[in-house]
Amino acid sequence: MSTDRQQQLICEAAQWLAFLQSGERDPAREHAFLEWQAQDPLHAQAIAQFQEHLRSLRQSPLKDLPQHQLLKTLNAPSSRRRFLGRSLALAGLALSAGILSRTGSSGFAWPGDLYTAIGERRSFDLPDGSTALLNAASRITPEFERGQRGLTLQRGELRLDVQAQSYPFEVRTDAGTIVAQQQRLLVRRELAGWWVFAQQSPLRLTDIKGAVRHLKTGEWARFNGQGIYDSGQAGGGEADWTRGLLSVNNYTLAQVVESLKPYHRGVLTVAPQVADLRVSGIFPLDDSQHALRMLTGILPVRLSRLTDFWITLEPA
Repeated sequence: MSTDRQQQLICEAAQWLAFLQSGERDPAREHAFLEWQAQDPLHAQAIAQFQEHLRSLRQSPLKDLPQHQLLKTLNAPSSRRRFLGRSLALAGLALSAGILSRTGSSGFAWPGDLYTAIGERRSFDLPDGSTALLNAASRITPEFERGQRGLTLQRGELRLDVQAQSYPFEVRTDAGTIVAQQQRLLVRRELAGWWVFAQQSPLRLTDIKGAVRHLKTGEWARFNGQGIYDSGQAGGGEADWTRGLLSVNNYTLAQVVESLKPYHRGVLTVAPQVADLRVSGIFPLDDSQHALRMLTGILPVRLSRLTDFWITLEPA
C-alpha cells in the first residue's frame, strides 16, 4: 500500500470512529459507515489497528509529554509524516483528531447490528414485538427467521422484554444460550464471562458444554467458557443502570471500573495493586468523573491522569 493510500485510510477510519463514538445519532451517516466498512477488508483492519495502538500509547515515550505539547507536535505536518512511518502512527493521529476521548464504544458493527455509543442508553423495537434496551457501548445482532426469534449479545448489557409467542426467544453469547418465553430478563458481559438475571419470569440457561440450568424468577447466574460458576438470588439494584445508576454490593474495584467504562469518554484503567479492593454503594453512571471522585473518597486510591482522557486508579 502506498503512503498516500495509508494516510487516506487512517484519516477515514479516524473520522468514522470520531462520529460513531461521539454519542450522536444520525441514521444516514451510520448507514454510510456500514457501506464504507464493507467496501474493503483493509477498512476493518485499520480500525482494529487504531484500537491496538491506542492501548500501546501508555507504554510509549509520548506519555511523558504535557498534553498541550503532545497535541501541538502531532498537529505539525512534518510530525504527522514521521508518525505515519512508525508503530505509534495511529495512536498519534487518534490523539490529534480527538479520538482518544471516545474509545471503548460498541466495537466493530456489521450491517443489521444494533448498538449504542459511549454514555448512550437506547431502546430498540424488535420484529416480534419484543423490546431491547441497550446499556452504553453495547451491541446486539438480531436474528429472526421463520419459526425462530432471538439475538446475539456481542458486548455490553441488555434488558430484554420478551413478547409472549408460541415459540421461545433465544439470547446467544459466546459461552451459552439463554431461552425465555416472555417478560423481562437482563444479560451482561463481565470481566470473567457473562451474567444473566431472570427478573420477571423463569428462563433456561444452556452453557457451551451443554449443561442446563433453570433459573426461577428473581435468580441470577454467571457463566463462561468453563460453564456455570456462580448463582444466587437478586439483592435489588440489578436494573438500576436503566435509570443511570450503578448499584454495587461488595464488588471489586475492577468490576466497578469495568461498569463505568461505557460511560467514560477516554481510557479508564485500574492498577493491579488496588483492583481487588471491595466497594459497595450507588454511583452516577451519567457523570463518570463524579463517580471516580466518589471512589477516591471511600477507598485508598487516587486518580492518575496521563491526559484529560486517560485516567488510572492507583494506590493513594
